Amino acid sequence: MTPNDAKKTSATSKLFSVRMPVLVGVMGLVLFFGGFGVWASTAPIAGAAVASGTLVVSGQNKVVQHLEGGIIKEILIEEGSRITLGAPVLVLDKTAAASNLDRLTERRDTLMALEAKLLAERDNLDEIRFPAQLTEKTASPSIVLLLEDERTDFSARLSRHKDEIGILEKKIRAFEEQIVGIKAQNEAVEEQMSLMADELHGLAGLMKDGLTTQERLLALKRARASLLGDKGENIASIATVRQDIAQTEQQIQHTRTSRQEEASKQLAQVRSALQDIQNQIKAARDILERTVVRSPIAGTVIKLGVHTIGEVVQSGQQLVEILPEGAELLIEARVSPEDIDVVSVGQEATIMFSALNQRTTPVAKATVDFVSADILVDESTRQPYYLTRLKLADIEDVGISILDLYPGMQVETFVTTEERTFLDYLVRPIRDSFAKAFREN
Repeated sequence: MTPNDAKKTSATSKLFSVRMPVLVGVMGLVLFFGGFGVWASTAPIAGAAVASGTLVVSGQNKVVQHLEGGIIKEILIEEGSRITLGAPVLVLDKTAAASNLDRLTERRDTLMALEAKLLAERDNLDEIRFPAQLTEKTASPSIVLLLEDERTDFSARLSRHKDEIGILEKKIRAFEEQIVGIKAQNEAVEEQMSLMADELHGLAGLMKDGLTTQERLLALKRARASLLGDKGENIASIATVRQDIAQTEQQIQHTRTSRQEEASKQLAQVRSALQDIQNQIKAARDILERTVVRSPIAGTVIKLGVHTIGEVVQSGQQLVEILPEGAELLIEARVSPEDIDVVSVGQEATIMFSALNQRTTPVAKATVDFVSADILVDESTRQPYYLTRLKLADIEDVGISILDLYPGMQVETFVTTEERTFLDYLVRPIRDSFAKAFREN
């Protein structure tokens, strides 16, 4: 090898050693940008319409309250408990409610006994017919004493009434005996008058024969006239006595009628009071039954408003909040008018709960269930939006407890839109800009 050949070989080696890294670098850049270009033009990237929203529950949670309030005696459930319809959740102290019901029941029994007594007086019975509702309670000393008191009072009142009637009836019998006496007197007078008539007839014959005097005849006639007067007075006396009998009979009827009318008047008042007390008993029994607070629905206890035995519950205070069984968790989101063209019913979405720990809380899935047909405007901010309702999938499958979620909780929704390539994201704005740039107004 000549010196020239050696120099050429050495120069060639040096050139190759310099070009080789450059070539490798160029090839690497070609492969990188080529691969990136292929990926950018072919690989799909899912888009999303982002909207803020709040968590709601279909049908809303059921809040259990108590109308009267009271003192907590037992707490039978805890947060997270699943309960059935009508299941007891709390027990309030029933001392006051039971005492009030007993007082009203005792008052009702008294009125019922009084009603039975007044019915007996109105119907002029000789004994009281108490209702079975009272006679069946003979094991109760208070009821036995009540019935005995009413019987005693009824017997005394009946005895006084009979005495009054008896006195009047005795007067009638006296009047009737008086009439009998007067009639006997009349019969005697009529007998005397009959004898005098015969005597006058005989004296008239003797006068013709001159065997008697005119004075004797006139004296006999005067005596007969006097008897006629006595008879007339007796007839008038009988009429007067009969009038007295009629008046006494009216007094008897009035006494009986007055007793019945007074009983009827009192009976109306007692029945009105009895109806009122029955309504009060119904209300008191309802209050007593509601000392056991029961669940109005089947579901899951979300929140307890009381936690301590002996705690005083105010009227209308929230005691328990229950998520209805089968109730769906929904999200109401406000979609911007700029994104409404890419949001429709049936689209899937990803949900992030803003109030929960983002590092430990997984995202949830949802489906668009409703999109408002027209634009709405927030009254406070005057910002336009479309109301969108999304239905959550089973959140417990992704490790989110339903007890961690509350109505009104803030969420972020990412509604999945159509897939586009990275190149399309880069080129479309430029293309749209050119399309607008070369158009005249």
